[in-house]
Amino acid sequence: MTTIIAQLSDPHIRVGPDDQGSARALANAVETLLALHPLPHAVLVTGDLADGGTAAEYDRFHELIASSTQNSGIIAAVQMLWDARARSPQSHSMDDKGRARGLKPPIDEHAAILRALKKRDPDAARAAMRQHISRVIEDMLKVTEVEEIQRARAIAAEKRRRYSSVQRKTAAR
Repeated sequence: MTTIIAQLSDPHIRVGPDDQGSARALANAVETLLALHPLPHAVLVTGDLADGGTAAEYDRFHELIASSTQNSGIIAAVQMLWDARARSPQSHSMDDKGRARGLKPPIDEHAAILRALKKRDPDAARAAMRQHISRVIEDMLKVTEVEEIQRARAIAAEKRRRYSSVQRKTAAR
């Protein structure tokens, strides 16, 4: 059996007045894929998913992809996950800090997963996926670590300020 993998590149999703142009272009690409016989086994979307890299643009991209499935279960699941994510202050904080540090999903990791799938090598696919997930977890831990270090420094600075003023008062007596 031949595995068919389609690739969509650089949809540059936008939010706002220009949103319909980018959304329509993505919808047209998905409609073209859905018209293929046989259907692709997988679709890989690469490049710049969001035009400006904003959270709203990434959210919109995922909404458009879910809608393109025309599967109410997938649409509801994606909406539920994005709604939960949108309400989570921790998620916002992690996203903001990760983006500020320049953290982005590396295409080479996704490509390694795809190569393994193309070769029908589940062990290599599993290893590539584990490596990708491990790197994502490590990046998020680094972001959290920076936050904790900053918090500890602020606490230490406050203690220095408080105790050093007590020492000065004692010395002045």
